[in-house]
Amino acid sequence: MAKESQQINNLPIGQQSDEFLEEDALFYNVMPKEQTSSPMVGPKIKVEQAKEFAAHEPNSIMAYIEQHKKLFVFVLALLLLAYPAYYAINKYTLNSGDENILTDEALKNLENKGGNKQPQEPKDLPYKTPTEWQIRFFGSEICSELEKCGDEADPDRDGLKNLEEFNKETDPNNADSDQDGLADGDEVYAFNTQSNNAHTAQDDKYSDGDYIKGGYNPQNKDKLFSAGEIADISAKMKQFGLHQPTLTTLGDSLQKLYKFTSAEIPATNTTSIPAGTNPLEGIDQSPEAKQDRDTQRSNSNKNIAIALVKYYADKYSYPPASSFSDMFNSVKPYIRVATNPVDPINKGQYVYTYAPSSDGRDFTLTFFSETQNQVISVRAADAKKYQEQEEAAVFDDQRKNNLETIRTALLLYSSNHAGGNQEYVFPNTQEYPSVLMPEFITQMPKDPKTNEPYEYKVSESFDSFTLKAVLDAPAPGTTGYLCNQEECRAY
Repeated sequence: MAKESQQINNLPIGQQSDEFLEEDALFYNVMPKEQTSSPMVGPKIKVEQAKEFAAHEPNSIMAYIEQHKKLFVFVLALLLLAYPAYYAINKYTLNSGDENILTDEALKNLENKGGNKQPQEPKDLPYKTPTEWQIRFFGSEICSELEKCGDEADPDRDGLKNLEEFNKETDPNNADSDQDGLADGDEVYAFNTQSNNAHTAQDDKYSDGDYIKGGYNPQNKDKLFSAGEIADISAKMKQFGLHQPTLTTLGDSLQKLYKFTSAEIPATNTTSIPAGTNPLEGIDQSPEAKQDRDTQRSNSNKNIAIALVKYYADKYSYPPASSFSDMFNSVKPYIRVATNPVDPINKGQYVYTYAPSSDGRDFTLTFFSETQNQVISVRAADAKKYQEQEEAAVFDDQRKNNLETIRTALLLYSSNHAGGNQEYVFPNTQEYPSVLMPEFITQMPKDPKTNEPYEYKVSESFDSFTLKAVLDAPAPGTTGYLCNQEECRAY
């Protein structure tokens, strides 16, 4: 049997019969008489046959796929083509006009919902400067005072209007944004230098002001202006005028180098300068004298403007006078302090003017500033602010006087009641102010605007106190006025 089995094993697998395979497998399963180093190949052959047979068994899934092969190919092709088609259609839709507007709006809404809110510019505003710029320089998203923050306003009086300041990236509240000694407008219109760069010539040692004062050309470093360039600058000075701090920075160079005098300043109001006359002839031209005269002009026009507002409160219209002197006579009863209605020079452009609006609801006062070299206008809106400032100053002065009066009464009280080693003793909050009246003070002052008592606090040992008043117009960096047993001061 072993011999026959050996013969069978030596045959190729394809020639082995099923009978011999079965018998050999049974033989080894039933009678394993001895173990040899030769492997028992019978069972292995049978297992291999089983695997080969199983590999050829029909598969229902594969058969289904085979039967519907064309359908599967069509679906797969459709899927492959769907994404490019969607992408192309979506791209075309986003690039179309109306659809793009809706898409941008939707994106903005999504950004806002996600917390990434972008400021949206208000529509239909009478100015072009953006919200961010208005907030940065004027503290509000919306410009409600066009004469201050509108496109045509020039709050720093440097010769550049607000829209120009925005385009030039300069400060509308600073006449010299780059601190080179030249007004922003003069740099743009007269000298052709950079108004937001103090060193147009890229020379760190010297500023634009130094170059212009010395007659050097910032556009052509180390070279003096030519005669033609000097003439061109002089013509621009006369055309556009000059502003502070340019006038102070250039000083004598204006006349000596650029042949520019105050008499050549263009008249910007209705009063013209007679040919060949100089309204400043024989008048002190020092910076201090100019500043003093401008201060007088400003104060006079402010007082008159406040009187005009009071006149309007009574008459419901501003004076219809055709001259400054007639207007002044109308409002004189409303002026609280001595006011000179005549300009310190009162020649040429240096005169006061008054013009009411056609409906009588507004007015314009003007004077010509020597230090700023331009006309300064005051209107009803400015006058109302002046009135508020004046009232605030009056109220604040009254508050300070009240606190100092109460402090004096408290010190008198302490002097009468302190005993032994006590230096000070002050009443508690329950007794104050009743114990002070009428022995130490006849009437306890209250805030002149709110009629509320002033804040009074005393220490636990009753040897110190504080009195406080909130001011309407406190000094920068402070909020009010404070008194204690040692002093009175701003806080």
